[in-house]
Amino acid sequence: MLIQDVIDRLDDKVTALTGRIHAAEDYTALLQMKGITSAQGGAYVMPSGIRGGRVEAATGFFTQMVDEIVAVVILVPGERGLGRQGSTIDSLKQAVINALCGWVPGDAIGPFQLVRGAMINLGDGALAFQTEFSVPDQLRISP
Repeated sequence: MLIQDVIDRLDDKVTALTGRIHAAEDYTALLQMKGITSAQGGAYVMPSGIRGGRVEAATGFFTQMVDEIVAVVILVPGERGLGRQGSTIDSLKQAVINALCGWVPGDAIGPFQLVRGAMINLGDGALAFQTEFSVPDQLRISP
């Protein structure tokens, strides 16, 4: 559910990516393509991990704060960019950060925050920037 919430948020807030935001299974298919330069540019949203936080064991429950981490990979194939408003990796990266940081999705207990970002190598003819965001959650387990 969280991944679809992020896709919907980016589709609404980052006009240069509207209609070009995909889920993890599309990213897997992209990586298997031989000619990545012919791939459609856009963004790919996928789960990236979970980071555990402080633990409390009181009142018969095990409680732990956790951060759900979501990755957004922005892809600009070849030298042609996305062709919308002169979008570049840098402008798209900033638009994604602005759309997600501070946003509190549905059932989350706190806002998204930036974790890290870096250029990644997808092979010849494509620029890709992966940005990771975290959103706090809480585990509550009764014994």
